[in-house]
Amino acid sequence: MECYSKALDPPCQPFSWVLLAPHSCVLEGTRLQSSQPQEGDPFCNLQVSPESLGWPQCPKLLAVLEDRMKLECKCHGVSGSCTTKTCWTTLPKFREVGQLLKEKYNAAVQVEVVRASRLRQPTFLRIKQLRSYQKPMETDLVYIEKSPNYCEEDAATGSVGTQGRLCNRTSPGADGCDTMCCGRGYNTHQYTKVWQCNCKFHWCCFVKCNTCSERTEVFTCK
Repeated sequence: MECYSKALDPPCQPFSWVLLAPHSCVLEGTRLQSSQPQEGDPFCNLQVSPESLGWPQCPKLLAVLEDRMKLECKCHGVSGSCTTKTCWTTLPKFREVGQLLKEKYNAAVQVEVVRASRLRQPTFLRIKQLRSYQKPMETDLVYIEKSPNYCEEDAATGSVGTQGRLCNRTSPGADGCDTMCCGRGYNTHQYTKVWQCNCKFHWCCFVKCNTCSERTEVFTCK
């Protein structure tokens, strides 16, 4: 990271990380990415940019970093004195940023595009569920189309759903029954597992094994 004071802000250099602050450059790649919508992005079909609809994309995400950047300083001098001080900005922890973005993602607002009905009326986004013309807040993450429901079978999206999937009753993770079964509950199946065990080699020349069995349970999503 290259840090500069406000008085020494250089011109933007392509693909160089700089201080996220007023009068400082932002990663050139981010600027290019935000200025050109990706193929398949619903905004591409609108022939308008999110910024022109009053909803800039990248500044929201960069603001999460910018608001939580910290200034750290270190003193230099004889016997612990602070004759000279060196300061730099540090990014927040990756987990902290990820958690904040996840919270924003979970609280994202579905919107729809309201096209101009009069010549001078601009096209804008409004919250879809409301009948009024309420616009999303600048701090909201918004989306136009809902994500497919991968809990249910859907031939159109290629989702096979989770019905009948094996799950772990005691796991709090993605393989746990609570998550895997999407709240539908699970079935318990009991069966006897049989396998060869305690195998020994005898001279000469055969292997003799015992037969072991165990009563066990498996769980599948309803």
